[in-house]
Amino acid sequence: MTADGDPLAAAVDRIVAALGARRDVAGQTAALHRLGRRAVPRLVHHLERSPRAERTLALYGLQECWAPGAEPAVRRVLADPDAELRRMAEIVLVRGAGYPALLAGCRPLLDHPDPGVAAFALDRVEAEAPDLARTRAALADPAAWPVLAPHLARYRAPGFAATLRAMRDGDDRSLWRPALVGLIHGSAWDERDRARSVTLLDDPDPDLRALAAEHLRWHGTPADAAALAAGRHTDPVPEVAAALAAATAAIARRAAQQPPRPAVADLAPPARADTPVSPPSLATSD
Repeated sequence: MTADGDPLAAAVDRIVAALGARRDVAGQTAALHRLGRRAVPRLVHHLERSPRAERTLALYGLQECWAPGAEPAVRRVLADPDAELRRMAEIVLVRGAGYPALLAGCRPLLDHPDPGVAAFALDRVEAEAPDLARTRAALADPAAWPVLAPHLARYRAPGFAATLRAMRDGDDRSLWRPALVGLIHGSAWDERDRARSVTLLDDPDPDLRALAAEHLRWHGTPADAAALAAGRHTDPVPEVAAALAAATAAIARRAAQQPPRPAVADLAPPARADTPVSPPSLATSD
């Protein structure tokens, strides 16, 4: 790919070649910096038409030589099947044009046919701001769970409980922790959750043990006290032992504050709907 007699393009080509050979990287980077936006058209040329190695170097160079004219080409790289190129384009775009430019480039990619590209875009857009409808729709695809899992706790949405339980009980252990956090924040609880959290008190991962204790701290019952007490005295991780102790104390406090259920004989029968209601008596004075 020749510079066709253009001295400036030839100079950029020499810098790109030197960077590719890792010759005087600091000096070549400084040379790009001095050229500034004058180098951008040739760097964009490499980004769009050169083999992968030169494309990565073009992205590297655009960090030093940004101009607004480079934005469309860099945004197109956000849809590249190469994950590393996408990540480099993200860095260049944010550095040169700001985070709004990255979001503008990612939003049209949410329905991209390449799952990797769609997940990349969803992660960036979700990190910027929550969107309940968008997230609910995306959760229908388990492939999106690893991207969405870290963000689900902020929704506090009971409607996500079924998906969070599927994450927690699935084979991908990396989803268990965010799923537990999401269930805690969403105040989701049933007997399956209690039993699962008790089981996780014996998990080899101390983070999961601590989160299970936190879950029981909010929703556990006196029936869980034995399992919590056993771990409290034997868990080798001080932070987990503290979480188990806090859960035990919270369950005890709740049990002490709950009033006893009245006996059946003490319950007044409900008024019948057809029973006439007597008017209140009015006190009169002479």
